[in-house]
Amino acid sequence: GRWLNLRQNFFARKVIPWGIYHKEKLTPTLLRAYTDPFPTEDSRVGAWVFPREIRRSADWLADIQASLPGLQEKPAVLVWAMKDPAFGKRFILNRWRRLLPQAEVEELSDASHYLQEDRPDRITAGIRRVLARVGSQP
Repeated sequence: GRWLNLRQNFFARKVIPWGIYHKEKLTPTLLRAYTDPFPTEDSRVGAWVFPREIRRSADWLADIQASLPGLQEKPAVLVWAMKDPAFGKRFILNRWRRLLPQAEVEELSDASHYLQEDRPDRITAGIRRVLARVGSQP
């Protein structure tokens, strides 16, 4: 993994495109947005370390999860990519529904891990709905 990520920019070149459902959006311009910020091996260290550190952060993530009930009264929209191999499972979405029962949920049947590339329109619409609710509160 280290060699692939540091020498070949594997994460930006292969993992990110794999996580986009709408392959027609994989233009050279889009791919450069993910590869160009990492021109050197030193600049790619974070992309190599980050996935491993997520797996090692279970305690920290559990602390964050324990504090989520404090957000239950806040407006929220969960825009959920159902084709995401990491998070698109129904039991994960249901866990979030239990943690944030007031949240509006929008399931995207045509989005994967990089849903900002697959369905930016739905993300933007969700943000606008939350902002409208926040603006209407006293």
